[in-house]
Parts: sequence; C-alpha cells; structure tokens
Amino acid sequence: MSSLDLNATMLAALGCPALPRSRGRNTLAMLSGTTAEWEDVAFSEYCLDEGHYHRMVRRDEWKLNYYHGMEPQLFNLREDPDKLQDYAGDSACTKIRAALEREVLASWNPEAVARRMRARRADRHLIDQWAKKVKPTD
Repeated sequence: MSSLDLNATMLAALGCPALPRSRGRNTLAMLSGTTAEWEDVAFSEYCLDEGHYHRMVRRDEWKLNYYHGMEPQLFNLREDPDKLQDYAGDSACTKIRAALEREVLASWNPEAVARRMRARRADRHLIDQWAKKVKPTD
C-alpha cells in the first residue's frame, strides 16, 4: 500500500469520486478481504537542490535505486533485508535490473526534473536578492 492509496481509499469509503490524475488505488476490497489481488510495487522519488535526483521502485522482493547520472543500485530484500549486497553489476540479474530501470523511467524524466530544478534555483536566487534589498518584514 502506498501513501497515495490513502486518499483514494478515504474518498471511496465516503462515496466520493476519485481525484483526477491520482495514481492512488482504493484499498477497501483488499482490506475487507474480498480480493487478494494487489500489485506488490512501490515507488518513491526525491530531489535535492544540489542536483541529486533519485527514484526508487520496489517490486516484489527486488528494489532498484535509480540516481540520475550515477549507477543504480539493485537489492534483493528477501535475501538481504539490510541492503548490504548490491546486485546491479551481477550478470545473473541483468534482466531484473533492465525491467526495473524501464519501470522507474516509464513515467519519470530525470532530465526534465533537472531543468525544472535549475529554473527553480534561478528563481530562488532572484527572490533572495530581492529580499536582501527590500528587507520585507515577513
């Protein structure tokens, strides 16, 4: 279950329509035990102003950390829950790594994220310069 699923589930429980373009899923059937079908996948994403853009996908027992401009990391959480063994360079895991990389990049464009973050840094610089000059009370 994802945090995005909470909104979808609460809205469904209240009889409200789903949010447009939301990726959250209604979990009521799963929680009530009327269905056992649930895709075992989770995504996370974060960006740092310093230019680090990261997205993670965890599907079943495999977790891929994708860092834009760097080598990804691949972990088998069933065999190695502490993520001490990186399988990204293991030739036996080439297909798993490729499939998870395709999945992580299918709806995410790290170059577009990088462009937006550069623009935001430039905007923030202008705002900072304005604030130093004007010295607003807030």
